[in-house]
Amino acid sequence: MKPRAFAYFAPETLDEALELLAQHGAAAKVLAGGQSLVPLMNMREVSPEVLVDINPVAGLSYLRQDGSMLALGAMLRQRLLATSQIVSALCPPLAATANMVGFPAVRSRGTLGGSLAHAEPGAQLPLLMTLLDATMTLARRNSRRTVAAADFFTGAYSTALAPDELLIQLHVPQGEPMAGFAMTEYRRGYGGPPLLAAAALLDLEDNGSIMSARLGLAGADDVPLRLDAEAAPLIGNAPTEAAFREVAARAAAHVRLGDPVHADVALRQRIAGALVAQALAESYARGSARRQAQDARQGH
Repeated sequence: MKPRAFAYFAPETLDEALELLAQHGAAAKVLAGGQSLVPLMNMREVSPEVLVDINPVAGLSYLRQDGSMLALGAMLRQRLLATSQIVSALCPPLAATANMVGFPAVRSRGTLGGSLAHAEPGAQLPLLMTLLDATMTLARRNSRRTVAAADFFTGAYSTALAPDELLIQLHVPQGEPMAGFAMTEYRRGYGGPPLLAAAALLDLEDNGSIMSARLGLAGADDVPLRLDAEAAPLIGNAPTEAAFREVAARAAAHVRLGDPVHADVALRQRIAGALVAQALAESYARGSARRQAQDARQGH
């Protein structure tokens, strides 16, 4: 199929883009990488009257340090995030997660902002931004506002963006030096987003015990879930496989999405438990390896 007829605009400045969104409101859709929007338009699941292509807009694709944060333009391609040495050094979870999105052709066109604005329930980047406490800058004509990732995602394919607003920038905290990160996922098929994804970020003490623990789950609900409370019993201890399984069981109880075609709730709960246990074990192993490498460099 092909999309229904629409008016097409390709503004060259942010002000022009915001003016178009102010004029057309909910009748308009923003085209960034197009990896989600174009297939939906071709299937006529989405039929905007107006398409605002922001690819020509200057100044929306950048990556720089901003104090203890990374400032990221919303039009950054996922491939750049996955391959950037700056991202790998300052925020390894972001590089690792970007490399999991779709496949190479998707990452070469798909954008950070586009993935977040699409708000696919099982998608990896929304889960990571929630886990890292990222903040989003939203722009409309004559104003800007900042929204925490936890408040940005409001439902399945739904965000805090108003019809006349555009996501233009993200601030992502730099990673803890000795933190271990892992994201695991379950998907059917090669290119689409996972049905479920689990992410764990564990920071370790010198003796191997866990100093802090962040845990997230995507695809379990309409929005990414932060499940730090479920992981809290790990803090202060050198964990065991049994402890990871206990945390995983508590996390899996939060799964409420399911369908008879891909996986019902009960099956997704079992999958989620396995994904969380795996993510915790891998993140702990990576944190331990980073600390051992640091000790070796310092001659300990």
